[in-house]
Amino acid sequence: MTDPLARDSRAASRMILEVGAGTGVITEEIVPLMSPRDRLVVYELSERLGERLKYRAKGPEWSGRDIEIRVKPFPEGTEDEHYNFAVCSLPFNNFPAYMVHICLKTFSKILTPGGVLTFYEYCHLRNLRLQFANRKEFIRLRRIDRTVKSFLKTHHGQCRHVLINVPPAWVYTIRF
Repeated sequence: MTDPLARDSRAASRMILEVGAGTGVITEEIVPLMSPRDRLVVYELSERLGERLKYRAKGPEWSGRDIEIRVKPFPEGTEDEHYNFAVCSLPFNNFPAYMVHICLKTFSKILTPGGVLTFYEYCHLRNLRLQFANRKEFIRLRRIDRTVKSFLKTHHGQCRHVLINVPPAWVYTIRF
């Protein structure tokens, strides 16, 4: 998920966005890759997890880094911001289709030219859920599927199959 950030060697400061940080597993991967000039903005909707992230941001492991934890829904507060990298861990399969569309559209607006978005989904989860869904859920999942596939096609997204993850996942990378 953080490979594009690790491979980036620009000397200028970078704006990095993480959406859906949860317990901070991916945040832990991002922080060591930050230079002193970089800024990391982290979104987490859960107050409990957000407070935990804020506590960690003040601790010695993350000290000296420009990290802002936002405990609010994405994309609230991003209207006038621009990022070089975005890492998204939102569980799109649990969202209404319109919300998936809003999130993906926001990424395409706030990422700078050459900016990179990575996000993932568990392999075949949506298709598995479709097999057992009632009509309303089936329609919602199909809309999400079309939204994600259209976004990937429009922006020439690349997909990497990560088998060592449990459960296995598809990691998508899009360069704008």
